[in-house]
Amino acid sequence: MSQTQIHDFVIPARPEMLVRLTKMIEGGDPGIDEVAELVKSDVSLYANTLAMINSPFFGLRRRISSINTAVRILGTKRILTIVKVAALRSCLGSDSPMESFWEEANQVAIVAGQLCNHFGFVSRDNAYTLGMMHNCGVPLMVRECPGFNQFYQDHSLMDPFDVMQLERDLFGVNQYRVSAEIARSWFIPEAIAKAIDLQPYYPAILSDEDYDEDVCNLLSLLLIAKEFSLKFATLWGFEDDYQPVLSMEPIQEHLCLTTTDLDSIQTLVFNSLRVGDQGITLR
Repeated sequence: MSQTQIHDFVIPARPEMLVRLTKMIEGGDPGIDEVAELVKSDVSLYANTLAMINSPFFGLRRRISSINTAVRILGTKRILTIVKVAALRSCLGSDSPMESFWEEANQVAIVAGQLCNHFGFVSRDNAYTLGMMHNCGVPLMVRECPGFNQFYQDHSLMDPFDVMQLERDLFGVNQYRVSAEIARSWFIPEAIAKAIDLQPYYPAILSDEDYDEDVCNLLSLLLIAKEFSLKFATLWGFEDDYQPVLSMEPIQEHLCLTTTDLDSIQTLVFNSLRVGDQGITLR
């Protein structure tokens, strides 16, 4: 099988509307109507943004049909986060073959958001971005690497380090590095990109007292969210019998959590979730 190098990938460019919106929001204090009109200028992205605003993560009590209302409720910075993820999803593909992939990413993001209620070191916006982008390289690898789609389906429940090694041997790259490079090219905060990249190496990273604390905290939150999401999906029959994918010991040691602490957090998170027509949602 021919191998692909990271420099062989053509990472989708940010849409012009997103570039302008980023400059507008990060460069000042734009008005609600000004932000809304710019989002509306890209019809396809506008529709995708509204769909994500109404996703379970944000827990809105009523369906939002106006971007002006969404900006008023959520604020400009959170709207920018949503537009980034909506744009990336559109660029990487959200058709039928990838629909289940994005559903799983959304479930991890929902759980990550609920974990923010227990860990004050990560904002909900960063938790959402981390959850949605933690393996965003997968759609690109499916498109660029023959045979990767089947590989991903067959090996998605393996330890990240084993997955990384197999992908590197078979395809020349791995999903974690590709995902991190996408995050960097889309100007996602570097700490989030590093947390995505370092998933296979989490035992060593979390055991290194000198490593960047923000990255370690983001990595820990992501790994707990992935494990909780898988376990919750198993309880509701979306997956076969639950088998732990990760070792929780390095995570618990880094966060100074006992097994009882982690079990209590899991119970509270699970009690906040339910299964609806669109998969895992908030109660």
